[in-house]
Amino acid sequence: MGTVFKANSISIDADAYRVRFQNSYSSLIDPTTSETVNYLQPSSITQGLEFETTAVLTKVLKPLFSTETAANAFL
Repeated sequence: MGTVFKANSISIDADAYRVRFQNSYSSLIDPTTSETVNYLQPSSITQGLEFETTAVLTKVLKPLFSTETAANAFL
């Protein structure tokens, strides 16, 4: 979900996201048999906020960019 504001010399956008990842696989080697064991890991959730600003300060300078992100992930 997000929003954007645009004017003559500035644009600002903000996004919020929440993504659930499922069905990832991992493996390990069994220390007693030395065989590879594959298993299904639990699902994980990644969520966060992102803000971005683009501004033109003068007609001579190129645009100035700024991106800020805050996120976390958990099982």
